[in-house]
Amino acid sequence: MQKSYASRVLAVLILFVAAAVGLHAQAFTNVPGLSFTKTFGGANPLPQVVTVTSTGAQFNVTATASTTTGGSWLQISPASGVFVTPAEWIVSVNPSVSLAAGTYTGQIVFAQSPSGVPNLTVPVSLIVTAAGTPFLTT
Repeated sequence: MQKSYASRVLAVLILFVAAAVGLHAQAFTNVPGLSFTKTFGGANPLPQVVTVTSTGAQFNVTATASTTTGGSWLQISPASGVFVTPAEWIVSVNPSVSLAAGTYTGQIVFAQSPSGVPNLTVPVSLIVTAAGTPFLTT
């Protein structure tokens, strides 16, 4: 049985924002990787939520999703903007229905804007199980 969308909050990132004239330095803490599991030909897993907080009122971040294997199955929303703490990102997967059983990898990179300097890389895995193979999700 899959849990509700609200209970899928996986990790909290702590974002420290130090104000300087015309510049906001941002330092993320480490966060565990995200993992999604689906059955070949079955429904996509529910999205997962990543929550970011900062010591300042606002922070400017760009979040980019990319995959290493399995095509373009990883998405993050919103991709960028000026956020009020706490802010949430929705991470979802939408693989091709013909993606074979196996483990696929990707990542989410959070970078400060406008410099584009990466501050945190969150690994993401997608496990596609063979049709008829039972699995449990958390």
